[in-house]
Order: sequence, then C-alpha cells, then structure tokens
Amino acid sequence: ERVDKFLAGKPRDAQGRFLKGLILTEMNRPAEAIQEVDGLFASGARLSPAEEFALRAFLADTLASTGATNRARRELEHLLTRYPSSPGAPVIRSRLEALTTGPTEEHTA
Repeated sequence: ERVDKFLAGKPRDAQGRFLKGLILTEMNRPAEAIQEVDGLFASGARLSPAEEFALRAFLADTLASTGATNRARRELEHLLTRYPSSPGAPVIRSRLEALTTGPTEEHTA
C-alpha cells in the first residue's frame, strides 16, 4: 500500500516501480511485476544507465521464471548491446547462455 501511495504521486519513479516489482515477485505475482516494469518503460521515464540495467535484468529474470524465455533473451541481448562493457555484462552473458542452451518456450511472449 505504501508503495502504491508513493507511486500515485510519482508514477515514473524508477526505484519505486522497481520496488513494487520486487514486492509483486515475492508475493508470487510475476505477471503483475512484469506489467509494472513494462509500464515504466512505456511511460518514457528518464532512467539512468544503472536503473535501466537493473530494471531490464530484473525483467529478464522475471520473464524467464514465467517461461517467457524468448522475451527474456531479447531483454538480455538488449542489455549486452547497449551496455557491453558494464560491470554486470559477464553475469548477463552467462544468463543469456543459460537461456540459449536451456529449454525454449512454445509461444512467443
């Protein structure tokens, strides 16, 4: 409730939306967490590179956990294209490799 009240006044706040996404994930509501992060990107909010990196990595993990591996791969590939020398890039590469060699979804998310 507190996060929702905060976001009512600041709907483009990246940290607040990220926190809400984490809370929704912990509540076993990953579809809503995905919508929250997608909504932030759709809003055109200005994000620092660190915020975008964290949000897209979280989004990719959440997508993968729901079986939307194709979309998760696209998010990870986007991160590597946009931030190839980021300190987090090796982790993203290993996540991408795991998704590439693992089972794939039957539909496109």
